[in-house]
Amino acid sequence: MNKHIFRIISTFLVSPIDKINLSRCNKKIHHHLKIFINAKYWSSLSLSKTFYRAGKGGHIDLIELLILKHESLPYFIQSHMLDHALYGASKNGSKSVIVWLMAKGADNLNKALQGAARGGHQDLVEMFISKGANNMNVGLRGAARGGHQDLVEMFITKGAYDCSIGMYGAARGGHQDIVDLFIESTMFEETDYTSALYAATKGNNITLIKLFLDKGAKNLEWGIIGAAMKGHKDLIDFFILKGAKDWHLGLEGAARGGKRKLCDFFLDKGASPTFGLYGAARGGHRILIDFFISKGANNFKEALSHAFYGGHYDIVEILRKKQKINKLKC
Repeated sequence: MNKHIFRIISTFLVSPIDKINLSRCNKKIHHHLKIFINAKYWSSLSLSKTFYRAGKGGHIDLIELLILKHESLPYFIQSHMLDHALYGASKNGSKSVIVWLMAKGADNLNKALQGAARGGHQDLVEMFISKGANNMNVGLRGAARGGHQDLVEMFITKGAYDCSIGMYGAARGGHQDIVDLFIESTMFEETDYTSALYAATKGNNITLIKLFLDKGAKNLEWGIIGAAMKGHKDLIDFFILKGAKDWHLGLEGAARGGKRKLCDFFLDKGASPTFGLYGAARGGHRILIDFFISKGANNFKEALSHAFYGGHYDIVEILRKKQKINKLKC
């Protein structure tokens, strides 16, 4: 890790966010600071991504800082964050970091198996299986996402049977050869093309999108929600021309991805702000949550479940308080 960045993060770790002029930091330092300095202002999605990136980069010193900063979090959340770091280290093939993380308590071996498979590290795949990883389907998905056909075939021989999850990984990674492998497989069913369409849309792969449509994918709304999540306006227009017209789902996808301009687009089409609240809660976007509440969204009970499912425990607490206030008003 860059010592300059590490020193700044260490210095400001306990500083309140309003005492720091982030605009004076360069882009890379700004990115780290906004996540580490005062986590209550930032979603746990950012936190989990930070653990993932620290694990992937092999930054044990940074992971230790993160653990120190967030030691007050419930144990199951801390464990979940360590598992994200384990996934990153496994994807990158960093065995020493993997050993260190497991000693710290990271124990989701199936998630680690998926990361190792995605990175194409057969030795680590075999190690995690020997230690107890037993979900060959998530391994299949990781291998397919990374484009590693040898590992895809290995997981199938080891009992992976859900080719739809493998197809999803291949489509998301844009690997036509592995997509073809699953299409030719006798285990694959035509009904699975909808999730593959969604994955290809998130990956902005128009070639695979057209392939899955030709193969019979019919739920265009899955295409529009995937495109909205990732901000692909050209694909949104493509699916609208094809007949997609569920503006509510489009708004939910845009809000989940934090795409404010697309949120305005779907609201102008007539989408309900309530669906925007659901998406913003799932994606952990506090500013958008406030925006949709100002637009009249108030189904906090349902939004709570979306926030919890997305792993945004800070947002869960915020919505619980708003739910109580809303009940008092009634």
